[in-house]
Amino acid sequence: MRRLTNNPPFYSQHGFTLLEALVGFLILSIGLLGIASLHTLSLQSGKSAIYKTVAVEKAQQIIESIRANAAELEPETGTSAYIAGYSDSGVICATSCNSQQQALDDIYHWKKDLKTGLPNRASTKAKVEVGAAVAGSHLHTVTVTVKWRERSNTSRTGVAKSYVLTTDICSQEPC
Repeated sequence: MRRLTNNPPFYSQHGFTLLEALVGFLILSIGLLGIASLHTLSLQSGKSAIYKTVAVEKAQQIIESIRANAAELEPETGTSAYIAGYSDSGVICATSCNSQQQALDDIYHWKKDLKTGLPNRASTKAKVEVGAAVAGSHLHTVTVTVKWRERSNTSRTGVAKSYVLTTDICSQEPC
């Protein structure tokens, strides 16, 4: 004869077993690790975008400085104090300086700001190239190149980045 009791059989009970809970926690932790890695990747991309913005802004800044001091551009050869070099001491021009001193001052402050705004100061390089004026005009092609290195998870030396801006500047009127 069957015995009737109020207790249901063991296999028909409802609820989680320890194994089911552990599997659930494993799935949850894998998902959270994925979210954390996406967050890290977005932070790195954000930093890279900031560095690119700094390079673009500084390249445009020196182009505007050259445009404001266009008398410094040599019409036939394209030589200029803007490409002549960089002095660590800097030429500080307050009010009275000639166009060459102004160019050296512009380059000094521009390169100093670049090294401050971009990562890995030792590898940050920048240069200005001024082409000779087109025959019969005073129009010079000016190219600004900014190079820097960013940290990378895949490379010990980092990743080389660069930005190049090329424009035409008129050194005398009429152009």
